[in-house]
Amino acid sequence: MQLQDIAAIVTGAAQGLGLAFAKLILDGGGRAFLTDINSTALEAAARELQAVHGARVGFCFQDVTDDSSFDKVFDAASALFGCVNVLVNNAGINCPYYEFYKAPGTGWRKLVEINLISVMRGTQVALRRLTSPGVIVNVASAAAFHPTPSIPEYGTTKAAVVSFTRAVAARNTGIRVVAFCPAFVDTAMGRIAVSQSPQAVAQFGGVMTCEYAAEAFKTAVLDESNNGQALLVTPRHHVTAIVTGAGQGLGLAFTTALLAQGARIFMTDINLDIVTASCAALEGAHHGRVACSRQDVCDDASFAAAFDAAERQFGPVNVLINNAGVAVPFNSFYDEPTSDAWRKLMEINVVAVMRGTQEALHRLQASSVTDFVPIVVNISSVSAMWPVAELPEYSTSKAAVVAFSTAVGKRVEATNVRVVSICPAFTNTAMGRAAEAGNPAMVGHLGQLMTPEFVAQGVVQLVTDRDNSGRVMIVTNRGIKYRGGTKPSAKL
Repeated sequence: MQLQDIAAIVTGAAQGLGLAFAKLILDGGGRAFLTDINSTALEAAARELQAVHGARVGFCFQDVTDDSSFDKVFDAASALFGCVNVLVNNAGINCPYYEFYKAPGTGWRKLVEINLISVMRGTQVALRRLTSPGVIVNVASAAAFHPTPSIPEYGTTKAAVVSFTRAVAARNTGIRVVAFCPAFVDTAMGRIAVSQSPQAVAQFGGVMTCEYAAEAFKTAVLDESNNGQALLVTPRHHVTAIVTGAGQGLGLAFTTALLAQGARIFMTDINLDIVTASCAALEGAHHGRVACSRQDVCDDASFAAAFDAAERQFGPVNVLINNAGVAVPFNSFYDEPTSDAWRKLMEINVVAVMRGTQEALHRLQASSVTDFVPIVVNISSVSAMWPVAELPEYSTSKAAVVAFSTAVGKRVEATNVRVVSICPAFTNTAMGRAAEAGNPAMVGHLGQLMTPEFVAQGVVQLVTDRDNSGRVMIVTNRGIKYRGGTKPSAKL
């Protein structure tokens, strides 16, 4: 299915997300039948769309709390389009914060009726009325996954929508049923959240435009492998990142973690076979959001080439993770008669980080649809703070990364770019296991080897957090925190 193949009914489509969904379908060549309880706003929106898209637009009044209304809408849309293959159960409301706790009060009953019962009724009708291959998109919310103590009735309905969607999808009716779970969007409902719960909004990375959320909605509709899934949409879904040294180890963990958050990732590595295999393994679960190429970070021109390739694949890049790095055998600085090994280490661990950052300062682009601030994440190590006598060249290189990132980060914090560094302790990678074998007491002092996935949580946090340019994050088995003891302002 492509957008031009869609003939959709969109409830609650007079404004906000519903209208954005309808516009996306129409702009892609499809047909959209808009419904809403606000007949005045509905007609105004539909007439404006008809002026551009003609007979591909239909509309009618609908009160979704009327069970019979869904069959009537299907009748009208089918008469206009010949068939309907998509239902978007978007109509929904919120209620005043803390109203549930004010007795007596039953306003929440209407909310449950609209946000949950009507979704169930719409789905029930759509299962027998949609033309195959059909799709039902039930609009829930990020509140389905996070407690909402100030509006428990709202979060409850959205969690129930997700559970209902998964249950119906498991029935294998031949119709795909998916849940769409956006965080805070620039709608009337979203603006209330900004004023009432600014910390919660910040936790999710800010407010998204309706157009941005609609782009994610396109994925929910068109991805044919997406049945019974709940797509969580936050501003970090507008992340497009280059990750160096991404073929294995930490780089692969960073890539996987960001893909799970909805990002698009361009993987680079000096070993083309390894990065190609890793990229192919990820492609199945993240179709169209991951690509790769070979990069030798010692080649200054390679960063411009990587940005060019990533931009051709995904559009503007707003994150660079300078992860590529090497180590040397313990005590080699003292045992080897030449400088060849440690010169190469400094070239990869320090000079390449500086060159990549320099290129990124000119190439990273802010998003036009979210307030996400582009970022360079430079991978250092706890050895920057606690030098390892057996690895003086490695410790020196990582200390240099911290000093460089802090200096540049402070210089650019007033601009629209962030530069940060992260210092993980010993990790269960080839490099970490070699360190454990060389000095088990040193590694044991910080606890057992961490998983790459745990370190990746810190990278996701750095990307998501705000106002952190120039900061240094330390990751050990004791936890994830900024240097100086200040905890991140947003939770993982």
